[in-house]
Amino acid sequence: MSHHPIFAPSLCRSSSRSPAAAATRLGVSGVLLGGLICASLSMTIDTAHAQRVLLFEDFEDSIPDLPANEAIASLDTFNRSEVLEDDAGTITVTGGQFPDPFTGGGGFGADFNGDGAVTALDLNDPTQGWKARYGNDLNGSDFLTWQCELAGSPCGGSNQSMLLYNPNSAVQQAANWFSIFPEDPADPHFYLKNGAIEFDVFLEQVPSDGYWTFLGIRLGFEFNAEDRNQVTTEGDQNIWDSFRMQEGGLLTENGNFLFDQVNTTSYVDETVILTDMALHVRYELDGVNGLYSVFIDNLQDEDPEVKVIDDQPWTSVFNFETFQEEPAPGINEVTFITDASARGADPPSLSAGNVYLDNLLIIDNDQPPVGVVAAGSAVPEPATAFLFFLAASLAAASCRTRCLHDSSRANHAFLLLKTH
Repeated sequence: MSHHPIFAPSLCRSSSRSPAAAATRLGVSGVLLGGLICASLSMTIDTAHAQRVLLFEDFEDSIPDLPANEAIASLDTFNRSEVLEDDAGTITVTGGQFPDPFTGGGGFGADFNGDGAVTALDLNDPTQGWKARYGNDLNGSDFLTWQCELAGSPCGGSNQSMLLYNPNSAVQQAANWFSIFPEDPADPHFYLKNGAIEFDVFLEQVPSDGYWTFLGIRLGFEFNAEDRNQVTTEGDQNIWDSFRMQEGGLLTENGNFLFDQVNTTSYVDETVILTDMALHVRYELDGVNGLYSVFIDNLQDEDPEVKVIDDQPWTSVFNFETFQEEPAPGINEVTFITDASARGADPPSLSAGNVYLDNLLIIDNDQPPVGVVAAGSAVPEPATAFLFFLAASLAAASCRTRCLHDSSRANHAFLLLKTH
């Protein structure tokens, strides 16, 4: 069963935005889609095929360079370790000091000294800067690249994404979303059980003196809404994975892999678990059986996505009513986290590569799309339906239609309304 919202012929490949987002604006579609929304108000659907978008965050309206809690409006909390307060590590948004690697096919060319940022040092570094290398491996076009990337506008287009910046691999930081889920535990949708969590990611190759490039993915739960803050792994994790990219670093022999912390299993696929590539990652959630699968798509080739994790179990929790171990109840917290592997290390710094995350999409398959009546619900009276039609049409006029990633890698992409 597909977990994508509204399918349409692919519009993504020729977009000038990131290959990950591949967003295309269709200026006249809002009114037409508004009509489609209204037409669907009087429909009934099988809730097993329902797909409600709980969150779509592309970071285009975020503010570059600020800490994540100030930069990203949809973010609920940004937690940062109290250790090494003067450490440069942060979670922020690209487009200012940090160029965006999704623009123009991945990577940016003006980080000549390899410190993860484009600054004046890339011009003036005595050994690695443009001035020192001009005429050898750098030329005038590299200088032009440095100029536009220094200004926060990477050559060839623009895009913004969330950056998990932890250059010393010493500060644990977490970006957390949870307010998209209901607050009342009695609400049948208090937990996300069946659906998908998707995002685009760009994982830099670890520096030669680095330990790894790391992205922790924690999908968890709290029984009470007021306790939601961050998935800590102290009895609140449902799925606990991490990308651990070590090829090219101090432990290059370990390679690049996705690690399932709960099931203590490493997944290696050299065709898609890659550094310096725009990847699309999709978590499919099967709440009926307490299982999840992970698909990864290299957005810079035409090959289909690859299932790298196949029906692995969620974390088990003890049910004090049945006195049995059961799968975790579902998900109502989503956390992306950096590592702190070099905390307390001697020497005190192990450099780490940057991680960029874009186009975060959370879909609940147990709820109908907005404006669609679930099976068994009352169908609006004609007069009420007309008012819904009028309201939806007006609302649609302010919508942006976004074509997201090419999900089948052949001829399908989905259109997602985002209303402001």
